[in-house]
Amino acid sequence: MLTTGAAIPASRRYTTIRVIAYHGILQNLTSLLQFVPFVLFVEHERSLNAFSAWSWQFRALQCALFVAAVAGLISHVALALRRRWGRTLALATWCVSCVVWLLLSTWVPVLVGLPFGIIGFALMYNRLSSDYLHLPQAASGSTVRHFVSFGLLAVASALYYWAISYAAAHAGAFAYLIPNIRPKNLLQAAAVALVLGTAIAPRGRRMWSCGMSLMTAAIAMLGMLTGYVSIATPLVRHMPQEYQRMAVAIPWQPIMVYVVVTFCVALVLIRVTKPPRPGDWEQGANPDAPADSARRETTS
Repeated sequence: MLTTGAAIPASRRYTTIRVIAYHGILQNLTSLLQFVPFVLFVEHERSLNAFSAWSWQFRALQCALFVAAVAGLISHVALALRRRWGRTLALATWCVSCVVWLLLSTWVPVLVGLPFGIIGFALMYNRLSSDYLHLPQAASGSTVRHFVSFGLLAVASALYYWAISYAAAHAGAFAYLIPNIRPKNLLQAAAVALVLGTAIAPRGRRMWSCGMSLMTAAIAMLGMLTGYVSIATPLVRHMPQEYQRMAVAIPWQPIMVYVVVTFCVALVLIRVTKPPRPGDWEQGANPDAPADSARRETTS
């Protein structure tokens, strides 16, 4: 019996909550990767003087951000697996992170990220998202083809996001670990993975799957640009000295063009295909919904 009191349409694909979960996984995984050069920097003997110059607040903040990235990754993986506690953990992590920023650093990142966070959690807690999290757990009907397609599209989304992130600031884990790599190389690899993943996707879901991959990257890029507002605009004057030394110059216009174009293309691909008919569940068109979902519509 459903606890939401609402009928669950058999033809729903719950695109919004899926994008929120997938982009959260991508962003938090990237945040954890960004700590790789930070750890290598701290462990380097010649960096001890610079490390000792950091305030205790900055060091504590970095530790808190690492914990928040781990918690955020766990919460969004749980959300993608339709675990209701993932949504609660995501909200708690965001609220605690805001408090930590205010106590240990400054109000700028909190104010900049506030609209993005409010919109995200409003969508996460709306009726359709709640229905998605209350869907009965169906027996796995996914095939090897489905998993391969999903993996390729996930790789494409990550590579596209990382390419634009690297092109925006020429900094981060990729710039430190692979200094000779170019964003063009990542974009080419992303395109290959996107085409292959779309071609392998089950018939009737190819356009939607391609759009989901691009939309995940687009929303992640929007979140990345929101984060850069604090250190790539005049607001950096209100940031701690450690962040002022890390100020970057972002080519806002071309990067925003990439984000807008990607978002629009993804939206068209998602909207151009209709949700499968209730009878398509038995054919494996959507392994996330059980075959008897139509009969469950009258359950309250």
